[in-house]
Amino acid sequence: MQNFKKKEFFYIISGYLLWGVVVVIWQFVTANKFVEPGLLPPPNKVFFAFLKHTLNGNFLDSFKYTGSRILVAFTLAAFINVFLGLILGRSYKLFLFFQPTITFMRVIPPPCFIALIFIFFGTSDLGKIVFILIGVSFPILLNTIDGVRDIHPRLLETAKVFGLNRYEVFFKFILPATSPYIVSGLRVALLQTIALSIFAEYIGSTNGLGNFILRMHSTWKTPDMYAGIFLLAFFGYLINYLFFVLTERLMYWHYGRTK
Repeated sequence: MQNFKKKEFFYIISGYLLWGVVVVIWQFVTANKFVEPGLLPPPNKVFFAFLKHTLNGNFLDSFKYTGSRILVAFTLAAFINVFLGLILGRSYKLFLFFQPTITFMRVIPPPCFIALIFIFFGTSDLGKIVFILIGVSFPILLNTIDGVRDIHPRLLETAKVFGLNRYEVFFKFILPATSPYIVSGLRVALLQTIALSIFAEYIGSTNGLGNFILRMHSTWKTPDMYAGIFLLAFFGYLINYLFFVLTERLMYWHYGRTK
C-alpha cells in the first residue's frame, strides 16, 4: 500500500511538472519570435495581466456573474434530471413512451437551441440558464436511467421477500445502486455547464467571464485574453477536483473498489 501511494504521488507530481515544461517551451517560442506576439504573448505578460485583473477586481466582477449562472443551471439540471431519470428508469412503459423524444432532442447540439431560446427569453440571465439547463440535461438523465435499469431484478425481489416497503427499497437499494451512474452524469454535466455558460456569454451578454474574454479579443489585448482563458481553465480544474473529492468521500464504498 505504501509503495502504491509513493507511485501515485510520483505520477501526480509528474503531471504538474508537465505544466512547467509547457511554460518553458512557450517562453522559448515567444522569446525567439517563432510566433507573432499578437497571437501568442510571452507567459510573463499573461501572468502580469492575470495579476492586474485579479487585483483590480475585473476577474471577481466577471466571475460572480458566470459563477451564479453555473450554480443555478447545474443545480436545476441535477434535481430535475435525477428525478425524471429515477421515474423513467423504474417505469419501462414511460421510458418507451419518452425514448423517441429523448433520442431526438439529445442529437441536437446545444448551440442550436440558443437562437430559439433567445427569441423567447431574450439575452437575460433566465435565457442563458434555460440554454445551459437544456444543454447539460441529457448526461444526467440518461446515466440515471441506465443506473436504475441496470439493477438486477433479483435484488429487488430479495428486498420484497424481507418485507421492505417501497421507500425502504428505494433508499436502501435503488438509490445506492444508481448513485455511481448519477455521479458520472453529474461530473460530465458540470464541465459542460461551464462550457455552455461561456458560450452563452459570448453570444449575448454584457458581463461574465465569457464576455471578458471576447472583449479582450476584440480589442487585441491578447495577454488579457489568455489570462481570462487561464482563469477559466483553473476554475474548471478546481471545480472538477472538488467534485471528485466530495463524491469520493460520500461514496467511499464505490471508489474504494477502483483502487
